[in-house]
Amino acid sequence: MDNGLWAALLAIQGEALQIQQDAEGQVGTRRYNYGSLKAVNQKVLPRLSHYGLVWVTQPVIQDGEPALYYELRHVATGQHVYGVMSLAVGSQPNPQDQGSGLTYARRYALMAVLNLTPTETDDDAAAASTAPKPRRLSQRRRDEIQQWLDENFEPREIPLFLGKLGVTNAPQDWTTADQAVIRAEKERMEGDR
Repeated sequence: MDNGLWAALLAIQGEALQIQQDAEGQVGTRRYNYGSLKAVNQKVLPRLSHYGLVWVTQPVIQDGEPALYYELRHVATGQHVYGVMSLAVGSQPNPQDQGSGLTYARRYALMAVLNLTPTETDDDAAAASTAPKPRRLSQRRRDEIQQWLDENFEPREIPLFLGKLGVTNAPQDWTTADQAVIRAEKERMEGDR
């Protein structure tokens, strides 16, 4: 079985994405901070796209109750994980309650599937200063990888190979992390010969 979905998830988890708590809520007299759906999407969706993953949500009714269907699909392989999350808004919610429930479920389903946790504002700044971010590759490095791909694969096989590794098909977006994954697979393939 192809491991494209799991390789992509491994790569995303390796990035240790930080979701800043950019919004404030209140329950009774207790105030709290949380990462809004906007903050989660801005941080996560480009990375999913980079690794060939698509995230889909859809309101549904499950056992007579409002719920959210969610799915994370690896486009190249078709592998996916999915589930249904209750909106916990009761059987006859008003539109505002249902909208709030959907927003909450969309945010927390995505964070749960990717094993993400929000960070305090100060934690986010500290992590940004210490965590190395993958850098985009130079044109020379991209050309070297592309040449190796062209020499070892048919053109229609390249997107499938990259998808299996969890690497984007857009060379201009390749990072040092992608280079390391491709290099490791290249060495493995050469060792099998």
